[in-house]
Amino acid sequence: MANPFILKATAGGNSGPPPLPGRRRAQRKAVKLLSPEELDRYKNLYAFTRSRVEGYLSGRHKSPFKGSSSDFADYHEYSHGQDISRIDWRVYGRSRKLYIRRFEDETDMTVYIVVDTSASMLYGGAQRMPKYVQAARLAAALSYIAMRQRDKVSLALVSKELVAFRKAGNSRLHLQTLLKCLEGIEPSQETSLSEALKDCGEVLRKRGRLILISDFHDDIDATLVELGQFVHRGFDIQLMHLLDADELNLPPAAAIEFIDMETNERVKADINDIRTIYSKRIQDVIETLRTQSIRRQMGYHLLDPKDPLHDGLEAYFKISGQGLRKGTG
Repeated sequence: MANPFILKATAGGNSGPPPLPGRRRAQRKAVKLLSPEELDRYKNLYAFTRSRVEGYLSGRHKSPFKGSSSDFADYHEYSHGQDISRIDWRVYGRSRKLYIRRFEDETDMTVYIVVDTSASMLYGGAQRMPKYVQAARLAAALSYIAMRQRDKVSLALVSKELVAFRKAGNSRLHLQTLLKCLEGIEPSQETSLSEALKDCGEVLRKRGRLILISDFHDDIDATLVELGQFVHRGFDIQLMHLLDADELNLPPAAAIEFIDMETNERVKADINDIRTIYSKRIQDVIETLRTQSIRRQMGYHLLDPKDPLHDGLEAYFKISGQGLRKGTG
């Protein structure tokens, strides 16, 4: 079933009409994201949450891919709040540094963050940031939090294909590389998440957690089918659905011009005439994503358009504490 959400965005937002196909913008304005210094503000939130999810946010993850917990893997440096019974005191006696013994089923995880950079993500309602900026800020914060967990983070930017890819890493330099990648992209092209996910399947080798941030203005069934390859390969998948407030509820107005930000197609309509039909269709999209995600053993979360950054982080913390296969809503 094709996505029944017909028009991608409404006119009147701060994003302005898109350029005609083939026309280049005279000047590209860089996306303003959270800097590494600003991300450090999440340290306290990280420490608070870690204590509430039974140690999942200390960099240890129960893994179905490794051996039993009795199989020693390696050491990692002790962080405040971790289980002191895991400290190797003999190593401390030699080095005067605290190290935790880590076992095979507690190894670090790879988090793959996939961000939709299609042209529809350029939309932002009046006095609001475009969806792509919201998505990029969330991706930056999730990357920081995952690295604080000592997990490795990989980034993929997609539209109708894989646009950019950064391999997994967990250093501060790697975080800066991811931020630069997110800042440097200009959303463009039409959406084809299914085709882009096929490309991702070629580069996302190691099993881990895959977080897809998108407005899902695309063929939902095709997207879910393509995500199935990752489920089959043992990935934990979380879909973060990012919509502007205008897309959830049409703004109060009389006549308005709808603009497809990917094709520049324009349609004028009286909002009052279409409001009921539109509302039903967008709710059908949301319900399809929610129910089909659960059925296919994937998590789904509709982000709060008022504060998608913190709502997304809260959802991620819940994932880290409870696991993905329970289908968050």
